[in-house]
Amino acid sequence: PSLRIETRFAQDSLDSTHPSPNLMSVVDFIFYSLGAVCAYLAYKTNPFKQAPESSPSFVSFQRNYVFVFLVMMGSDWLQGPYVYALYASYGYAKEEISTLFIAGFGASMVFGTIVGSFGDTIGRKKTCILFGILYTLSCFTKHFSNFYVLMLGRLLGGVATSLLFSVFEAWMVCEHNEQRFAPSLLGGTFSQAYFCNSIVAISAGLVGQWAARTFSNGEGDNLVAPFDCAAILLTIGTTVVALTWMENYGNKTSPFLEQMQMASTVIVQNQEVVIAGACQSLFEGAMYTFVFMWTMSLEAAAERADMGPIPHGYIFSCFMVSCMIGSCLFKYLSAKLELTSLLSYVVGVAALGLLPAAIGAEDFGFTI
Repeated sequence: PSLRIETRFAQDSLDSTHPSPNLMSVVDFIFYSLGAVCAYLAYKTNPFKQAPESSPSFVSFQRNYVFVFLVMMGSDWLQGPYVYALYASYGYAKEEISTLFIAGFGASMVFGTIVGSFGDTIGRKKTCILFGILYTLSCFTKHFSNFYVLMLGRLLGGVATSLLFSVFEAWMVCEHNEQRFAPSLLGGTFSQAYFCNSIVAISAGLVGQWAARTFSNGEGDNLVAPFDCAAILLTIGTTVVALTWMENYGNKTSPFLEQMQMASTVIVQNQEVVIAGACQSLFEGAMYTFVFMWTMSLEAAAERADMGPIPHGYIFSCFMVSCMIGSCLFKYLSAKLELTSLLSYVVGVAALGLLPAAIGAEDFGFTI
């Protein structure tokens, strides 16, 4: 009897800390179905075909940049599925977690307006190294449950995110031109970087789930482990940048305030810039609302269905497969439709995707 009681207790503990088979079957079905569609589209829109004018020196340059870009982006993707869940595991309420999220987004907003001028002035290589240091420190703060330490981590992460999505590409474009590579080759570098970025994002969800499960202490997933994996990638990427990249600069003579004034003039005088900026801001506003809400929404739906805790990494991989499908479809559809018409369809499909959550759908499968 004692053995049966202990066995049942262990089974109950396993059930309470791992997703149920029903939940995993739903996620597996979605992941493999999306993966099959994605593989077909990726085959049809192969971005790896090298242009005839590419030289061995260009291929080496391209591979170096794409490797660094993917390692740095991988560090960001690893953290995505676990930020909200980690804060919740520390006992913080939704309102406190929202404050942490807003702090990160706010830091990115403020620093994002000056990051271009900052990188131009001190050097883009130095700024890329600064990104690696700041984001590594942000990962380190996740080991602490103190609210103010986590707030510091969010601020560091917000600044680092601004650097990630601007300085690396600026360095690559400038170095591409300084090496006198053909301008037509630039598009191929971007295509490879963003195509592979989708693969890295999918893999990051799976690796993050593996790390959280492998280094678990028996009381559920170890939600800090994915951040430690991200710190390892940041260290690798920063080391490669420090050892192999050349320094380059932008326009160091034009003061920051003068650049802001010129940008404001363009916005006021060009209505198309205003409309494009408004569309992107509204779309990303909806996207960031989704980023904040998806964890708690799916956790609540899984709890109502008695499915146990959700596999954050696997679900995130499903999201990233969907993103890769969208990238492949864009390349195909942009050749057949006007971009303005295509944008209307994209916004409409995105609105339909958020509709289940907006109407309060409670079924887990329908929600995901």
